[in-house]
Amino acid sequence: MRPVGTVRSVRTAVQAVIIVLVCCCLLTLNSGVAPWSAARPSALHNSAAAAAAAASQRRGMSSSAVVSGRGVSTVQGTDLLVVYVTAPNADVAEKIANKLVEQQLVACVNVLPGITSIYRWQGKVEKDSEVLMILKTQGALLDKLTAKVRELHPYDEPEVIGLPIIGGSPSYMQWVVDNTSP
Repeated sequence: MRPVGTVRSVRTAVQAVIIVLVCCCLLTLNSGVAPWSAARPSALHNSAAAAAAAASQRRGMSSSAVVSGRGVSTVQGTDLLVVYVTAPNADVAEKIANKLVEQQLVACVNVLPGITSIYRWQGKVEKDSEVLMILKTQGALLDKLTAKVRELHPYDEPEVIGLPIIGGSPSYMQWVVDNTSP
C-alpha cells in the first residue's frame, strides 16, 4: 500500500496535465493553430481573425460587422481602432478629448485617472502620475488624429498608439463610424 501523500501528489500532477491539455485543445479550436505549431505569425493572426469572425457569426452578429483578413473589425469596409493617449492630468486630457470629439476625429474618449507611468526619457528612468485616454476612431483618421494630439498636447513626445478592434457590438461599431469623419 502506498502512502496517502503519494496518491495525492500523483492525482495533482495528473490534474495539472489534464488542465494543460484542455487549455491547448481550446487554444487550437479557437485559433485553428496548435500552440506548439511552427506556424508563421501571419498564419496565427489570420487564424485568430477567422476564429473571431466565426465566433461573431455564432453569436448572431450581423454581417455588417465582420473581421477582415487582417484581424481588424470593419463596418461597411471601415477599419476601427482603439487609440491610447496619456496626459499629465485630467484637465489636459479633457481639453484634448473635447477638441478631438468636436472635430469628429474620434467618436468617444474615456479618461482614466490614476495611472503610473515608468519610462526612460533623455537617459533617465522617470516615474509620473498620468491619466490614460482611450479613444475610439476609424483607421483612416489615425494620421490626422496623431497630428492633432501632437498639436494640442504639452508633452514633447505624446503617446499615441492605435490598436485594431477585432470584434464587438455591431451597433456600437456603426456608431463609431457615424460619429467620426475621415
